[in-house]
Amino acid sequence: MTVKKGETIFFAVLTAIGMAIFYGAMQTKSFIEEPVTASKYGMVVSGLMVLVSLIRIIYNLVTMKNDGTKKVSVEYPKLVIIMGILMIIYSFGITKIGYFTSTFVLTWISLLMLSGQKTKKDLVKYAVFSVVFCVFLYFMFQLMGVYLPNTPLI
Repeated sequence: MTVKKGETIFFAVLTAIGMAIFYGAMQTKSFIEEPVTASKYGMVVSGLMVLVSLIRIIYNLVTMKNDGTKKVSVEYPKLVIIMGILMIIYSFGITKIGYFTSTFVLTWISLLMLSGQKTKKDLVKYAVFSVVFCVFLYFMFQLMGVYLPNTPLI
């Protein structure tokens, strides 16, 4: 696969993820009205993500014939596909299930998949890191004034 073709596929997946996040942000119900709610913030960020990805796809398609002979390969294509699907599911889960649950599950599964180590000690270590990471992000959102969606499991 050439570099431009690989980039185009990557940005097509990024566009799909951005559209899923945008849809989730539109469905988000705010419980406090602030200038930048979770819904508006998600719509702006995902909208920019989709816009930039589409611009890059169009650029790649226009300049595809000048790609030359540079080749690229994906070493673990199944892992890339699974991680993309997990991110799309996460974007829906964060608005329907809740921030803590969805972020914990995505972080924990990602660490397990990317490390390749699945001993009992590693499972616990990754779970603890995922909890700490969720709490850290939560406080960062509070510091920045970003309100999370009002969902059953926060």
